[in-house]
Amino acid sequence: MKTSIFAFLFYVLALDSVLAASCGNIQNRDRREFCEARKKGTTARCGNISNRDFREYCYAVIGGRKARCGNIQNRDFRNECRAMF
Repeated sequence: MKTSIFAFLFYVLALDSVLAASCGNIQNRDRREFCEARKKGTTARCGNISNRDFREYCYAVIGGRKARCGNIQNRDFRNECRAMF
């Protein structure tokens, strides 16, 4: 099942309110890995994300490296990543 990059973006923006809940309850693996990365404040979990653009987003946001946003292929998602900084 292919998930829209915009669905990931929506999830990312809404994630702060979800972090109080356990990441283990999130069924989508990529979303669960991103949740764990946010929760732990480390990019170690970003490598487990299968969607390339979402993985790069994770490395950029969690790692605090705006330059990683340039590796995102989807233009809208790339711009949203850059706006996070």
